[in-house]
Amino acid sequence: MKYEALRELSFDERDIQFGKIHTLPELDIIPDEFIVAEPLVIKNQRGLDACTCYAGTAVSEDQELIELDPLWQFAQTKRIMGDMNWGADLRSAAKSFTKYGSIKQKDAPYTANQDRSIVADWKRYDPQLEHKAKEHLKQSYQFITSDKYDIFDSIRATLWYNRDKKQTVITGVKWCAEWTHAAFIDKQGTPVEGHAIKVFGATIKNGKRCLIIQNSYGKGVGGNGLHYFTREIINSGFKYGALTFTDMPADHAKYYQEHNIKADQNWLLSLWGVFKNLFHKSFGSAVHLKTYISILQKVVELMKKVIEVQTYGPTKLIFEYAKDCLGKDMSDRDDTYICMDSANRVVELATGLPIGGGTSTYLGFHSMLANPTRFKRRYFSQPGFIAIWPSGYGEGNGHIGIISDNGKLLSSNSNTGLWDEHLTLDEAKRYFEAKGFPTYFFQVV
Repeated sequence: MKYEALRELSFDERDIQFGKIHTLPELDIIPDEFIVAEPLVIKNQRGLDACTCYAGTAVSEDQELIELDPLWQFAQTKRIMGDMNWGADLRSAAKSFTKYGSIKQKDAPYTANQDRSIVADWKRYDPQLEHKAKEHLKQSYQFITSDKYDIFDSIRATLWYNRDKKQTVITGVKWCAEWTHAAFIDKQGTPVEGHAIKVFGATIKNGKRCLIIQNSYGKGVGGNGLHYFTREIINSGFKYGALTFTDMPADHAKYYQEHNIKADQNWLLSLWGVFKNLFHKSFGSAVHLKTYISILQKVVELMKKVIEVQTYGPTKLIFEYAKDCLGKDMSDRDDTYICMDSANRVVELATGLPIGGGTSTYLGFHSMLANPTRFKRRYFSQPGFIAIWPSGYGEGNGHIGIISDNGKLLSSNSNTGLWDEHLTLDEAKRYFEAKGFPTYFFQVV
């Protein structure tokens, strides 16, 4: 059997379909031109068959904001596939991101100039790299399909839907020799083999709607490493599949799909109608109906909170609880050492579990590092994220807080003992980094 760098994707009914659990936007509200995330770096896979992982790490980099190693990723993909044959499929590559994570490019032991038998062999890599890779573990991957759109518009709609989360798309095409040095691609050519690419935006070129493609053949191809593919070209690659990484845990996504629930719709309104009809038939009396509707209202409010946590993660709740706690004494400890204890209490109120580490920012920091499935390190700030400057890494005591929505930091004030916004995030970074503390951001997922 002749294998290609990107293999065709076999059907698997267990695959999570993005369009089944999210409501894709109507096409008329999507602008003609937009970019979800500018490429962090354009890489060159040279003669290797690792395009799936060059495209995959490029997509992950849009969220992680740090350069990742596609070669280690490819080795883990081959580990999942259980063979060293040429190429891989998108599903196996995506599994490597959710099962093993990714390592930083600066930690990469090999380069694309080295022999494939070395760089693709997972047994040749230091097992300690797996611990580092957990820092960049993806929660789940979801395939892009839609009952109402072709694959071109499904990708475009998914990109627009995910624009705020910087979630771009991996797909594939049967690469043609004539495309390599062309920027605008609207015609088929001489087929070479399946090739994985990243899609990160949409535009209009030569009067035709296009998706903006990031390639992995270096900056010397296309237009500085980018191409513009028309609808016909994208739709021709459907047999390879298309997917995106999401921050939704896989078991939650699977539950939504199995129960035909849209994670972003207020399906509770429909549930309300079902219950109301059921109660009316069962009890008849308006008095009984009023009583049971009152009970149902409380249940619905609780369910809303559960669905919100499952769908969007605890970030929003942590931010809201942190805001609600302004002006309160969140710790019964000595005011000098209350920041970690207070942050633990706020996070526990919002999610049911503390960060860990007791009153020590050093231990709290290592508690988050040791639990990458719950705490995902981020390289950008966002309301509801945890900002920490752990003790032991600089001069004096460290600090921890929750990022607010006004450029400030929600944290305990050792002068008053109260939870407040006495520092902006920039002030905190300047102050603690001047004392030698690194700044870390974590998201509870």
